Amino acid sequence: MIERAVILSSGPTLKVPVTELQPRTPAVPARNDESAGSTRRTPVRSILAEVDRNQIIRALKETDGRIGGPNGAANRLGLKRTTFITRMKKLGIDASTVSEHDGTSTDTSDSPTP
Repeated sequence: MIERAVILSSGPTLKVPVTELQPRTPAVPARNDESAGSTRRTPVRSILAEVDRNQIIRALKETDGRIGGPNGAANRLGLKRTTFITRMKKLGIDASTVSEHDGTSTDTSDSPTP
């Protein structure tokens, strides 16, 4: 309030409108216990973790699972390799299971040959 008064006052005298001194309380509608559960929001941390997870997976797919090096996923996201690996572990991401084909392998070396 003081900062606002300083900004809005002209000249050397601080002029604070009396209406600014009155406490303002926003009108909060009464909540039913039933409606309180239906309006719960997803915590910001889980949203950020999901975004972080999606970016890491996308980068790994684009680099065919390569983490380090100039063409690695860490470099694409502007992270150090060790930071990237730590985030992967925290989010439960395994680079060996991520591929361009969403986990489907084209390797048929274990398949019986016809």
